[in-house]
Amino acid sequence: MNRRRRPTGDGGATLVVVLIVITVIAVAVSALLSFGDTSIRVTVQLRGQAATAYAADAAGEAAVNALRGGTFNGSASACVTTSGSWALGNVYPGHSTYVGCTPDSSNTSANSPNASPGSAVLTLGTSSSEDGISISSNAGSVKVRGGIFSNSTIKVSSGGLTNTYTPQTSTYTIARGACTGTITPTPTCNYGSTTDSRGVDPGTLTPHGVSYDPPAAPTSTPTIPSCGNNDKYQQLSPGLYTSAANLNALSGCQRGIVYFSPGTYYFNFQDSGSHVWTIQNTWVLAGTPTTPSYLTANPSVSTWPDACVKPQDAAATTTSGVLFVFGGDSQMTVTHQGNPGGQVTICASKSSGGPPIAIYGLKTALSGTLSVPAESGCVTTVGGCPLIYTDQSPNTTLTIQGTTYTPKALMSISLNNNTNQVFRWGLITRAIQINTTGSASLANAVIDVPDVAVTPIANGFIYLNVYVCPDTSACDSSRGTLTLRVRVQLLGTSPQTVKILSWSSQR
Repeated sequence: MNRRRRPTGDGGATLVVVLIVITVIAVAVSALLSFGDTSIRVTVQLRGQAATAYAADAAGEAAVNALRGGTFNGSASACVTTSGSWALGNVYPGHSTYVGCTPDSSNTSANSPNASPGSAVLTLGTSSSEDGISISSNAGSVKVRGGIFSNSTIKVSSGGLTNTYTPQTSTYTIARGACTGTITPTPTCNYGSTTDSRGVDPGTLTPHGVSYDPPAAPTSTPTIPSCGNNDKYQQLSPGLYTSAANLNALSGCQRGIVYFSPGTYYFNFQDSGSHVWTIQNTWVLAGTPTTPSYLTANPSVSTWPDACVKPQDAAATTTSGVLFVFGGDSQMTVTHQGNPGGQVTICASKSSGGPPIAIYGLKTALSGTLSVPAESGCVTTVGGCPLIYTDQSPNTTLTIQGTTYTPKALMSISLNNNTNQVFRWGLITRAIQINTTGSASLANAVIDVPDVAVTPIANGFIYLNVYVCPDTSACDSSRGTLTLRVRVQLLGTSPQTVKILSWSSQR
């Protein structure tokens, strides 16, 4: 009987070892491949996240800069008083963006009392035949405190133009056309057609303060009272005045004081001769006197600019001041004939909506019981006549405590010796000319907006939500991913500045 021999040796063990080695290598390679794939995926994902973050930051910065310029997606009201949106497109390669903005519910509207007009000087004329701002000063630099914006040119033929607003990093001096002469700080010139609400007639913006809207038509034509033996001053009442000659004949009675009691005055001169009201040897006080003694005591050149209650004073009310409304080709001149020469102080009321306007040039006619035409004739003609003109008299004063809003008219102001001529609360007009002799005092700003003036949005809190859409040419809130939230505040300064309160990336 044959027996089967048992296998001997270790030949089969080699195969087992090989299989084990192959298995270990396969597991190791698989792990390495998996790790490499994960690494690649993470790298791609991080690159995508970085690109998304870059796109969101770029869109957020663009939105903040737009608010600094006074507009968001070309609109001055979006974000400020109403919600808005802006599709910015591919601000980063392959990533389109969309920014939605919402104003805080606590924001004050553009009808807030005593709101700033924005710029200290805004000239709206665009004719190539007329400089928006023209300065010829032999006494040094003319000072303006607040934003300066010309829709045409700024020409300083002698002296200089200095914007004294601080901090200077927050102010602006802008001309859509060329700038010539010495202007400090360095202006932005040849601005062209860049969209900027600071260069737009504020009465045409939505929203805007109601004080920019035309006043109601006049209902009366008051007579000018003659002076009695004991009358220390001559008092006029609100209403429509159609004769420049009658105003030129004002004597001011014993003290030479002409008092315009609070209310709205309309000037539409219809004389056969001159349509210029010339103030040359009287003291004109328009608005509530600071104290009753201003109407009875001997007046003083040094104190007359403070003779009436200013719109920012604690005593100011919505009826404490005056509004001078000019229509047709009616004009006002302050000059020096005899002693003391023309001395004029005009104080606006505290405003119920928008800035406190003291001088208003009609853009449209007023119709009612009595009508007043819009400004016309030489007043609105380039190369024509100024609405308000002051000559180079040595002692005259013109102080306007309130915004001057005359979008279609020219202003021509001259300063000499102790002449004190000041536009407070800003000047909005077609063009302005300022001339000085070598002896004029230019220590203070000729035009300014006081610190107490607030922007139309007192709080100005705005929320920006930035959405990003990768690999698409268009984006909106439904297609995009909310990537960034920004909270900013429009600060109560003139000019307007923007403060970033938070910048929060969304994961």
